[in-house]
Amino acid sequence: MSVPHDQESIELRIAEVVGQWMDLPTSNRPSIHDLIERHPSLSPGLEECLRGLQLVQSGKSGIQSKGGIADSIAGAAAFPNIPGFEIQRELGRGGMGIVYEALQISLGRTVALKVLPIACIDSRAVQRFQREAETVAALSHSGIVPIYAVGAHNGLHWFAMQKIDGCPLSQWFAESAMESRSAALHEVVRIGIEAAEALEHAHRRGVIHRDVKP
Repeated sequence: MSVPHDQESIELRIAEVVGQWMDLPTSNRPSIHDLIERHPSLSPGLEECLRGLQLVQSGKSGIQSKGGIADSIAGAAAFPNIPGFEIQRELGRGGMGIVYEALQISLGRTVALKVLPIACIDSRAVQRFQREAETVAALSHSGIVPIYAVGAHNGLHWFAMQKIDGCPLSQWFAESAMESRSAALHEVVRIGIEAAEALEHAHRRGVIHRDVKP
């Protein structure tokens, strides 16, 4: 069944609003109640997505009163419970998922664990999340992070991938100790070529990356 354009637009707008909210410093974030009141056209999907974020942060399934949800999300120290993994810290987040550093207990290795909050928004988001994992798992290239495992537990969908230690290219370039700016630029070009080769590998297999960032 096709998705109505207006519904798809609402889902994209919810992801945008949640992403912007999470990017704000904790002290500057409006409460969940205020955020929902500011975007009445996005209800109830926006509230459902925020409850999912609460579940990921607290590891609990209870729903709190309107005034306390924001504080719970911002200040919760607990991580979601994913069997087989011991989550150690948060690495990053976006409107549709959170990435954690975790220990894969059975193999004793550190992984990046991407978690989709409780089918954040609706079942189509889950399908997209699962499709992302399946697509990446089917690719094999030194420039593409491999997928180790995929699963779901108590409404939380997740996949584990290799954790790559590093920093943003802009940070590396700013802190580079190379002899000259010209040498640093050549290194940036080399890295860019490697990224382009990885994208070409995916393209040749019918996979188009629609969210490439510098």
